Amino acid sequence: MSELDNKSQESDSEILKLTIEAWKKTIDVQQHFNDLEVRIRNFAVTVITAVIAATGTALKDHVMIYIPIFGETALAAWFVVAGLAAWTGFYVLDRSYHKLLLGAVQHGEYIEKLLKDKIPSIVLTTTISKYSRERESWWEFRSLGRIRTFYVIVGVMLLGLALVLYFGVDASSFPNGVTSTPLPTLPAIPSPTP
Repeated sequence: MSELDNKSQESDSEILKLTIEAWKKTIDVQQHFNDLEVRIRNFAVTVITAVIAATGTALKDHVMIYIPIFGETALAAWFVVAGLAAWTGFYVLDRSYHKLLLGAVQHGEYIEKLLKDKIPSIVLTTTISKYSRERESWWEFRSLGRIRTFYVIVGVMLLGLALVLYFGVDASSFPNGVTSTPLPTLPAIPSPTP
């Protein structure tokens, strides 16, 4: 074996080691983005649970609020509107990280194609992608569709609840009295006298 062939084998071996390290790092990045998405969803559900609890408390206590543009409305409706806004924000954030996850997955599949002939057992990303793309039943339901469905179902329920509370609750619907909370007005600031 010539010295040139020996250097070529060492170079191939070094390239293989570097490619495996790149694959490992890509898997770490995939796990990182996946973990971020799970945390976002957990936090979103926690926030919505708190919003529903606050809504129930405001309804139980018959709390109405006066807002000049909207008049006197149930405070519970505004809790749900705030929850819906937060839910939408969580969706946008989740979707942003999901796009980054998809980029990491695509890069992982590329590296696995490079390694396929040398190390056939490195196919984690390719295998997960294959099973993630399988049909769930009679329709194809990919990861982005599952995320969208999760947020849309809860979002529609929140919107419906906000509308029911806004249009369906008024002061006369509380037989035992109403706690009305007008928005505070700030006192006028006197002009400085010379």
